[in-house]
Amino acid sequence: MRNKFIFTIITILSVYGCGNGINSHDMDVIDSLVCREKYDSAYNEVMRIRPQKIRNPQDRAHYNLLLTQTSYLTGNLFPPDSIIDFSIDCYERNGDKEKLCESYYYKAMYLISKEKYSQAILFCKKAENLATSSYQQMKIALSIAYINEICGNYDLQLQYAKKGLGYALETKKNDWIASSYCRMSEAYQYQEETDSAIVYADKTARYLTGVSQDELPYLLNSIGYAYLDRDKQKAKAYFEKSLSYKPLARTLENLAYVYKKEGNEEKAYELWKQALLMEDHVPQDGILYNILQYNLTHHDIDGAYEQLHDIVSIKDSLNDVLKDRSIQRIQQEYDVRATQDRHAQEILRWLVAALLLAVVVLLLLGYIKYKQYKAKILLTEHQMLINNYQHEIDRLKGHREGAERQITELNRKIHDLMEQGSPRLYKGKLLYDQIGEGGTTITWTVDDYNCFIDFYKASHFTSYERIIKKYSPKTAHNIFFLILYEMGMKDQDVRRIMSITQEAIRSTRYRINKHVND
Repeated sequence: MRNKFIFTIITILSVYGCGNGINSHDMDVIDSLVCREKYDSAYNEVMRIRPQKIRNPQDRAHYNLLLTQTSYLTGNLFPPDSIIDFSIDCYERNGDKEKLCESYYYKAMYLISKEKYSQAILFCKKAENLATSSYQQMKIALSIAYINEICGNYDLQLQYAKKGLGYALETKKNDWIASSYCRMSEAYQYQEETDSAIVYADKTARYLTGVSQDELPYLLNSIGYAYLDRDKQKAKAYFEKSLSYKPLARTLENLAYVYKKEGNEEKAYELWKQALLMEDHVPQDGILYNILQYNLTHHDIDGAYEQLHDIVSIKDSLNDVLKDRSIQRIQQEYDVRATQDRHAQEILRWLVAALLLAVVVLLLLGYIKYKQYKAKILLTEHQMLINNYQHEIDRLKGHREGAERQITELNRKIHDLMEQGSPRLYKGKLLYDQIGEGGTTITWTVDDYNCFIDFYKASHFTSYERIIKKYSPKTAHNIFFLILYEMGMKDQDVRRIMSITQEAIRSTRYRINKHVND
């Protein structure tokens, strides 16, 4: 009640007190304080804000998140959950996944504080699905481990403790690594694997440097508990060191157990009574049971009856929690849905990628076709120009006076046109000259034949047209075959050039003439 009253007073003062408004930059500054783990400073800055001055819904959502976050991190009373619900609603609508993840997480922490574990696990799973940083993933995993511990799902507790440790190791921060090793030790304690629990307790001890004094008592108590049945003196030393920082009900109970085993029941009884007065949310059934036993042994019947009544009430409540296996079912159902959603999104991404690839391929094919079409048009233009130049050269050869210079100029134009404007025609000319100088086609490709034909068409258009009209040859090989005879070659020349037999010449000629007859 006292904490609630203080929180109410602070809130009223923050609303009606003096001060300026707030903008996004102010809250970013508070965010930076949280990132640097200056939680008290961040909380104080939040409490100076006048929320009635916030007009922008985005700023209001950010303020509500910071208020809930810093209240939790400083151990102050949680504000009403309607505060963080506003942030969740805003971030779900605007798609800010990082802040939505944080809002889900602190909503879960609020629900844990109210012992509403079924709802808390759902928000933890939602946060887990959005988490990106190692820190986010670690704290969510450890919170899920804690909920499963409370509800008796020890296999899931261990599973998430391992996840949390993996993320903590990525951060390379001693305090987070120590906390994660501690959770692993506790998980193995519930699995009744004492050797593994001690291994991780020892690892926790190696990382205590850098751990805050607020966290140290919890870690030291956990380390001591791992040794409780293996080395009571070592456990006792850890419990006493933990209490030197802060008295905790669980530590007092554990130390009382050690004193009881040593036969010092009076000291144990005093520690149990101290533990009973603590308000740190530790289940009191074990403490009450030990006090009950002590009272019965020492004939304090009235005190024993009071403790018995309290134990029955606590046990009924505890059994309700342990019997509620909906926590495990909720996690399993959420994981199944999340997996299905991921598969659906993956399939959608593949379909979109396939569609985009198909569009790119079609565009590429279209571009290639367009380039081929343009190249074909350009080739035809160059062929016509060369053919016209060649006709002019043939005409000028009959005029001796002044023709030499014009013929030379026309040949230069033909050469320039083929070399610079049409590489295919230039290549075809080289092949044409090669055949004219006694070369063969042994190493030629289909493209070589086509380049030869393109040049011949440009330089001997009339002859080329006569071949096409008369024979209608279907292949570049057959067109080349006919061009050779058009060039005045004999059978023996064709055999040498094409490296074929006389029988092959007869067969080729027969196929060409057969098509003509058809």
